[in-house]
Amino acid sequence: MPWELLSVLGIGLLLGFRHAFDPDHFIAVSTITSRTGNVLKATVTGIYWGLGHTLTLLLVGMPFIALKTGIPSTVETAMEVVVGLMLVLLGWTTFRSFQQRRTPDFEEAGKSEKGKWDSDKKTNLKSFLIGVVHGMAGSGALVLLTMTSLESLTEAVLYILVFGSGTILGMGMFAVLLGFSFTYAAKRFQKAERVIGMAAGAVSFLFGFYYIQAVLF
Repeated sequence: MPWELLSVLGIGLLLGFRHAFDPDHFIAVSTITSRTGNVLKATVTGIYWGLGHTLTLLLVGMPFIALKTGIPSTVETAMEVVVGLMLVLLGWTTFRSFQQRRTPDFEEAGKSEKGKWDSDKKTNLKSFLIGVVHGMAGSGALVLLTMTSLESLTEAVLYILVFGSGTILGMGMFAVLLGFSFTYAAKRFQKAERVIGMAAGAVSFLFGFYYIQAVLF
């Protein structure tokens, strides 16, 4: 493998890692992980987000790269607005969920093991779908970068996979830190989990509106 390609892939890995920490990304994942309850579940949630994000970059980006054309700006703008609306909805539902808790263990009380498993699957699916939306909104810049940096379709696929791996790694590490922080706070301070969850929901809700106006105006 040529050194030039290796250097491009190395940069792609770093860019993917950095990309995971874009404000709309970490706010969304922070909001979801606030509801997971422990470090392992939080980490899995972050990884599912990264998988959804990477899959979409690959599926959406490759046709445009193969045709050597960019994604229309109107489509990019529309997808960015969808991201903002998603953050608003995610923030609102999370805020209301924690607001209605009477005790830190309100949601877990009375749940069977199957019920908890089903809840975890829904959380992971939600995280994956949010990653899909983020991937659709972020495809344009990656397509442009890939077309100008690489010569073949095979190299482009490899670059997107490496970029996506960096994103998964970055968000997975971020989710670990979130999981430890939320778990520590919940054990040390009474009602901390509820307060943190409501705060995360409020931030996502408000940032979603800010994000939409920044895209449109």
